[in-house]
Amino acid sequence: PGVQGGEDEMAVHVEGNVGAASRKEATGHAHLQEADVSLNTNGASAGLVARYSGPGEGNFYLGAVTKTATGFDVYIYRNLGGQYVLLATKKLTGFSGTGALRFEVVGNSLKLFVGNVLQIQATDSTIMAGGLVGMRGRGAAAFDNFHV
Repeated sequence: PGVQGGEDEMAVHVEGNVGAASRKEATGHAHLQEADVSLNTNGASAGLVARYSGPGEGNFYLGAVTKTATGFDVYIYRNLGGQYVLLATKKLTGFSGTGALRFEVVGNSLKLFVGNVLQIQATDSTIMAGGLVGMRGRGAAAFDNFHV
């Protein structure tokens, strides 16, 4: 099921244990979105999406934090044609599982912040056109205060 409406083209979609919400952004705009996230179980993941153009599970950037058995990891991925490519990753220290997540995509610069601290960054020019931005969760991930 999905929900869509308004001139901002905000959409929400939930399928199984994966959910996403998105908002259309114009070509040439910087993509900056943030949300408060909470991850309580291993395998839970909360991410922010930029420059999504589809179709389906394809063509976007994803900045995410995932709870593992040993702590938390942060990632930046590029998805092109349904194929994920890991652009940056690291173990996250000092994170309790609840906090602010911010993904900035400006030109070819991709930056992921947790708690207002830059954690990882990457440079990639593959997807430069505007598209949808949004959030994506898996497992016991909760989002609040999503801003674009």
